[in-house]
Amino acid sequence: MELETKQSQASRRDRGHTAIFTYADAEDSYTSQLNTGIGLASNEETAASYAKWFDAGAIEGIVSRVLYRQDGDDALSVKHVYLKPHRAVPRHKHNTDCLYVVTYGSLLMGNRELKPADGYYAPKDHPYTFTAGPIGAEFLEFRDSRFSNHEVCDADPAKWETLTAAVVENRDIWRQIPPVPPSRIHTDEALAEAQAKR
Repeated sequence: MELETKQSQASRRDRGHTAIFTYADAEDSYTSQLNTGIGLASNEETAASYAKWFDAGAIEGIVSRVLYRQDGDDALSVKHVYLKPHRAVPRHKHNTDCLYVVTYGSLLMGNRELKPADGYYAPKDHPYTFTAGPIGAEFLEFRDSRFSNHEVCDADPAKWETLTAAVVENRDIWRQIPPVPPSRIHTDEALAEAQAKR
């Protein structure tokens, strides 16, 4: 079986290949066009609230990369997201089904705490929100589409004030945290320690 190792090759739809993808080769999801219409909002007031929240420094609390993306309309895409501590993702929805698996830290969804190997399924056009726990969170996001939208749908001004205040409170801390996902740092350290013991 032929192996392909580069991100551009990994995106091919050809089922005759095993595609290896790496974090190092992954594209930033904000510049990769995985989302068509990031920040689309259900109305102008929500759009203005989203812009204020984003401009306050929300981008400082997230590192998001497209690990794998197939070609074609019914393609599969996989994204790795690292949310820094207490970073919230406002209530939103996508025009495609999404499946999430937590790989590090914790995610808070309402009164539920999701830890590594926990996850959730969000069907197309179903709004949801979550917040990273005190050590942050990493998760894999699987979508059944090569591209999808990201429609923000929380119209409550009070919620946006709370979200924006949390960004202002945490953004300086987020800026001090390296953009490298903690799971990779811990794995590199553990591998080096194991090799040193040989």
